[in-house]
Amino acid sequence: MSNSLLKHIDQLLEIYKRNHKGITPLYIVLSPDEIKLARTQIKNENNHPADYVVTKYQDVNLFESPSLLPGNVYVTNELPETGS
Repeated sequence: MSNSLLKHIDQLLEIYKRNHKGITPLYIVLSPDEIKLARTQIKNENNHPADYVVTKYQDVNLFESPSLLPGNVYVTNELPETGS
């Protein structure tokens, strides 16, 4: 399985840190499909058991946004909109 989503997130984190004096964002915001994929990739990369609950990547909280379209992943320090 390709970890291209995690590589993309890594790039977003690097850009954010570069633009914010090394500060790490609080959230990685993903679409419902992408958060499932990211969690699976993180589990596989770290040899976690199937029932392991993934809530963070690189010490940044994963956040699911139901209104976000796939491919529009972003990182932020602002609490993302829940869409409700």
